[in-house]
Amino acid sequence: MSRNPKKKKKNITVIAIIVSLIILAIPTTFILVTGVKSLMARGNPVIGNRFSNDQDPKIKDKDIKAVESAVKELPGVESLNVNLAAATLRVYVLDTSLTADNLSEKESAIYDGVTSILSVEDYFTQDGIKKQYDLEIHIFNQATVTEASKPSYVYGVYLKNAGMEKPKSQILSTPLSQDMVDFFIEEEAYNNQPPVEAEDEYDDYIGEGDGDE
Repeated sequence: MSRNPKKKKKNITVIAIIVSLIILAIPTTFILVTGVKSLMARGNPVIGNRFSNDQDPKIKDKDIKAVESAVKELPGVESLNVNLAAATLRVYVLDTSLTADNLSEKESAIYDGVTSILSVEDYFTQDGIKKQYDLEIHIFNQATVTEASKPSYVYGVYLKNAGMEKPKSQILSTPLSQDMVDFFIEEEAYNNQPPVEAEDEYDDYIGEGDGDE
């Protein structure tokens, strides 16, 4: 008795469909499991250190204390705060003898004090793709600024990013463009003007029409 060719062809087709479904189910299952895990992990903090391969050598607590001791010895330093956050070492110095004329001298002295403990090459200079620390030196001559003391207020930032060859100084208490400051002052004064009540021209027009009838 001969075999039925139609039945044989049907069996091959069924097997091909089953194999295709299995092959398709593998990536689909992977995507589904990945999506479920992602949804379950939503809202959970990502544990890890984004600077794990950078900032070598590390700035430690003892280094920060050594920087504080070195900067405190400088003339004019009355108040000091040194902190490290997000790979940036920030140094805040209150010096009431600070003026616009001696700002550059004061910034350089503080910078030298910091880098005498933490060398520029080792801590604040990028090495290839390895990122290093940034350094910000904030120096100001008034802890509290009033309208009376504002004209003599000086606030400067001495910045050395790891990617910069040399540090850069900027006086934040002095606007870069006085014309721009004046523009915004005039704009604010204009916006604060009381609204002018417009005459009710429509009522006047209605009144004139009533008189003609």
